[in-house]
Amino acid sequence: MSALLSCPERPEGQQGWGEWTKRLRLSPWCSLVFEFAVCLNVLMIGQLTEFRIKSEPRGPAFEALLNYCTNVGLSGSLVDRFPSSRKGRDARERFLQLIRPQLMGIEAVTGWPGTSEQGATPLMRFSLDKMLVSSLSELAKGLYQFHSPNLPEDLAVYRADGSVLLGSVAHEHLGWMLLSDAERADNRLGLVDTPAP
Repeated sequence: MSALLSCPERPEGQQGWGEWTKRLRLSPWCSLVFEFAVCLNVLMIGQLTEFRIKSEPRGPAFEALLNYCTNVGLSGSLVDRFPSSRKGRDARERFLQLIRPQLMGIEAVTGWPGTSEQGATPLMRFSLDKMLVSSLSELAKGLYQFHSPNLPEDLAVYRADGSVLLGSVAHEHLGWMLLSDAERADNRLGLVDTPAP
């Protein structure tokens, strides 16, 4: 591509455009068209800026955040760090039963938004819908309650192009959103404490 039209680089730990086209099993020509469309879409939306979440969204703020993510995002992920004990296996099975209708797959990864590791860790990917969001907000009353031993960890939400909308590292009480100017101005994010960069 020429210097006049280039895709923004992906932050470390996120999959590149080419990786998503491989997953979609697109031909090389379709991959080029897909990447061009994604780049054009990013240019039309505007540059994404990272906003740190200063304090944990809990209760109504957490529900508002999940509902916003359902409207803007397409899919989500959580890291399977359930203990290998019987209680851990039971907790994993209960969670998988809950998300089974929306489960897109479980894959061994060495990184996810906010974390990279040397060993492979199971990452559960799921589609977002209002029913799942309702269940998630009943299981966890706040963003950082997604952690072992009772729940999977590090909730992340992705846009249709694979870019991260919401990322978190629960045990570090760290959360962030990558937002365009228009998304940042959206009043549905009013309850979420995202400071200016």
